[in-house]
Amino acid sequence: MTLHFSERDAQFHANQNLAIDGNGDNKLDGEARLILEGAEIGWVKDILSDNPNRLIQGGKSTLGQAGVDSSIDLSQAVIEGNVLSAPVELLNYSPHQWLRVVQQNPLELGKIGMRSEDHLPMGKSEIIDLINQGFIQLPKYYKKNLISETGEVPLKLVPGVEWILPPELTDDEILSMIKNGRIALRKLQAIAPRNRVSQIVSPGETFVGGIPVSMVGVTAMVGDAVGGVLKHLEARRLDGDRTTGTFGYKDPTKLVHVELVNQGDQAVTKSEVRVPLTFHENGSPSPVQKVFKGWTPDKQKRIHREGIALSDVLDFSDESFCRMFEIIRGKTHSVVIRKGGMVSVPESQTYDWQKKAEVKALNDNDLCRTSNGFKKLQQGLESTHEQGAILVTRALGSISHLEQLYEQGVRHIFFERMNMDRISHEEPEQGSARGDLYLDSGKHLKMLDLEYKGMKFYWRPKLANGDTMAMREFYRGAFILPDQENKDLVDRVSFKGASIAMFGSSVDESEENPLEDEISDFVGRLGVTFNGHLGIIHGNGPSVMAMADKAARKHGLLSIGMGMDFEQVGEIPNYTPQQLVFFKDNEIEYRQTCFERLQTVPVFNLGGKGTYYELILSFLKTGLKSSLPVPIVLVDPTGTSFWQPTIGQVENMAQNQIGSYSFARPLTQKWTTEIFKPVKNYDEAAGVIESFYKDPEAFWQQIGISEAELMVAFKNQLDLYKSVNQGIPDFLFPAFKKRGLI
Repeated sequence: MTLHFSERDAQFHANQNLAIDGNGDNKLDGEARLILEGAEIGWVKDILSDNPNRLIQGGKSTLGQAGVDSSIDLSQAVIEGNVLSAPVELLNYSPHQWLRVVQQNPLELGKIGMRSEDHLPMGKSEIIDLINQGFIQLPKYYKKNLISETGEVPLKLVPGVEWILPPELTDDEILSMIKNGRIALRKLQAIAPRNRVSQIVSPGETFVGGIPVSMVGVTAMVGDAVGGVLKHLEARRLDGDRTTGTFGYKDPTKLVHVELVNQGDQAVTKSEVRVPLTFHENGSPSPVQKVFKGWTPDKQKRIHREGIALSDVLDFSDESFCRMFEIIRGKTHSVVIRKGGMVSVPESQTYDWQKKAEVKALNDNDLCRTSNGFKKLQQGLESTHEQGAILVTRALGSISHLEQLYEQGVRHIFFERMNMDRISHEEPEQGSARGDLYLDSGKHLKMLDLEYKGMKFYWRPKLANGDTMAMREFYRGAFILPDQENKDLVDRVSFKGASIAMFGSSVDESEENPLEDEISDFVGRLGVTFNGHLGIIHGNGPSVMAMADKAARKHGLLSIGMGMDFEQVGEIPNYTPQQLVFFKDNEIEYRQTCFERLQTVPVFNLGGKGTYYELILSFLKTGLKSSLPVPIVLVDPTGTSFWQPTIGQVENMAQNQIGSYSFARPLTQKWTTEIFKPVKNYDEAAGVIESFYKDPEAFWQQIGISEAELMVAFKNQLDLYKSVNQGIPDFLFPAFKKRGLI
């Protein structure tokens, strides 16, 4: 719809007449100025003499979300030399003293561009065609017959969602938003608690809500709502490469902001509001639009769901991404990259000083030109239109450090070492026996939280001997090789499929008793059963774990390795799984919790104390109804009834009387004795899992669990899925629906 003259913003210059009335400073007149370059001067002169109405303002959403509106009278625009200027009026609907601060400081108003010769919005048939091609995604509730013949698409506000600012802002905080835009806004803005969100918009009130829509390579314009009573502030244009990852009802961070003010004399009920959109062709195909059609359907869905990430447009196998870590050696500890340039952060003597230096760099407006080692990151940041800064650092900071970086606007962290030593943040001693690969539970949980909020982590593992491995991205709780195929695998398992957890000894079986072929056939068979939507989870160690990893990759399935720091007992970290994470050696309970979050069915091979501990935890969580009862498959290829004593112990606990002791009720529920499924080989194990896959209701009926107990387990399992942003496996979906939970 529009062709921008450049990526520069028009600047506001205030006149001296600040209008003040009983509501405080609410109106400021001034002039918008945009410096033109080269051929732009001729284009604009032709437009002004021919049809000034072709000029269009693209407002700045930061101002709108702060309650400030701008109106540039482009019909009065003039050119003197290479400067386009036009009168402008700022209106402040917020309680904050914006205009007083603006009067003393230059303000970017947004871009000025021109409409194409044919700037009419798309019609209904064109919009439906783009929906079918995947370029536009509307909410699930939306029916195509709601689109008007003229192409207007009315969208409901998502209920209970409102973005708010503190009731009081300092001049410095306002100035920070003026200078740093959305990065500064995000530090101050919050999502209101749902129970505190008003159901109406009162006269004169501004409101920042959300609508669910996502698009690629298409421009949209937001119109006024409710017959013009609710006016949308000037940032009406939705950029087709930026309005992605905003399609979601359950996650407010993935919604398009709308900034509305009630100019009427009556309150408006939010549930009755329909925000109209019109769609327009871009002036020219964007870089993202050019490659979008070549992406797989899974990747296209991910882009609409989560937005375009750096890893979607950058090739991390490029040598330049290796060289950038060589730059941050010696006196340079980290580098901050923002739109427009970079800041180098020198090495500090203490960790606290280091954190303060990085915060200062994130707020430094004196940016240097981006050096060659970081140019690809700069280009990626600009081509994806992502808001936020990049931090390239030697090591990942503490939990509080990561939270601070997020609050300061960092959205991408590249690092080599997993932990920044709080006492001495020097490089580990040369010749150290172990690499810095391992997470504790607190940091892993914080990374999950920040990933959900939109922060990306990129890790190039640096081993103890100084060698480095390929770059990996933290995606859905673990690190993956960030290519399209791996992300598609993870998405298919996370949103449609299931995962089999493989437990067993880390001691290799003798050559006379090999299991590798049997496990490979088992994994391949289940891969077919689950239509390829299957993950194989393992402890990322030797023996059964290594066989499971190898089998998953052989059959094109997702291998998920959850390793631990067992280097001190001679185990070598395994980097072959597509998705992996390493935990510290004292985090065995937390690692098992991660297994429980992801696994659909656990399979236990012969094992020692570690395997037995994992079995007890699986049994405990099932008995507590923390998760759905599923078959616990116990494989005994020896024919020696290896697992029978364990099953017998559980059967004893299910009795009211044990020897001369009697109990008011059994020590465990009777049905828990039925979840154990001992088998002689992996062929039988596959049969047990396939039977559960075909009819889970029959399994629950067979073990004798009551519907009341099962309902508790269903609710807890659903909470578990939500906690890790995971979908319900396709084969369990009917069971959840039957119980009214979805």
